[in-house]
Amino acid sequence: MILFSVVLKKYLKTGPLKSFLKVPVLISFALVLYIIYSVLSFLVDFITGSDMFFSLICAISIVVFMFAVSVIYINDVYEHCLTILTSGILLFFQMGLSTINEYLYYNKFFTVLIMITHFVALYFFMIFLVETNVINDEDIKEKFI
Repeated sequence: MILFSVVLKKYLKTGPLKSFLKVPVLISFALVLYIIYSVLSFLVDFITGSDMFFSLICAISIVVFMFAVSVIYINDVYEHCLTILTSGILLFFQMGLSTINEYLYYNKFFTVLIMITHFVALYFFMIFLVETNVINDEDIKEKFI
């Protein structure tokens, strides 16, 4: 996850702060943080020592990755923004479900679901890295005007 964020570093463009202060963006950011908090607070009773440390590292890395994905998606200066958003959502789902599967309730179906979502998320991430191009101002005018 940390290396994914490092790879996305060159795609981060600073945009206007107004686009990040919109109500849907703030609500979605709050919901993502709440989901991470609720999963970690639920796991505190079951995880001890170094396992909790690694779970916190996973949570921090997914927050950094989701922030990078959301900045790329909100700025909307690349062609395949929806693929990186899909990849981010699938990786978020995969990280949360794998933590629950490992520490709380092990199920083979969850393991298969985790693997499928991980591979699909990697596929979408690679599609974004390989096929994305910067949208020119002329393209934006043609698409939206």
